[in-house]
Amino acid sequence: MPARGRAARRGLDRGRRRRLPLARLRLRARDRSLPRGPRPGDPGLPGARGRGRRRGGPAVTAGAGSAGGGAGTPASLYVTVAERPWVERRPGVAWKVLWEEGDRRAVLVRYAPGATIPRHRHLGDEHIWVLEGSVSDDTGTCTAGNYARRPPGCVHTVTSRDGALALAIMSGGTEPCEDAGAPAPTR
Repeated sequence: MPARGRAARRGLDRGRRRRLPLARLRLRARDRSLPRGPRPGDPGLPGARGRGRRRGGPAVTAGAGSAGGGAGTPASLYVTVAERPWVERRPGVAWKVLWEEGDRRAVLVRYAPGATIPRHRHLGDEHIWVLEGSVSDDTGTCTAGNYARRPPGCVHTVTSRDGALALAIMSGGTEPCEDAGAPAPTR
């Protein structure tokens, strides 16, 4: 049904919305309910121009501010990645553990060209974000800048033809298996 009267004059028929002038959308400082917090570029914040972080200074600092809660409140974890060692997990595949708690972990995974991780089954989730190169499995290829998820029960073989660097967030482990239909080994 077409719009009538004022709606028709304002162009509100056929799903069109009337746009408000920007001047009416801006809030005055006294109308804001929350105080302005620190923003990127403010002096003294990482990434600020001019004063603040000096070139060549630490990329990560802990305890620089007092934004955390009281005693017993979990604190942010900051990791200086360059200080973490690469650990070879299998030929051509090395891990740099960034965080680990129980069976959950965040790791950088470096694949040498031609590296293969043999067929295995995921017992929990794995999320990967490929930063460089590409990683392939039985169902596809994840290239630089893209994301893949391996849900619990996923069975695959991982390869990297030209090498890769990926961030992997995992819960649960993996177990080796011969084929997709094989039952889980007993322990």
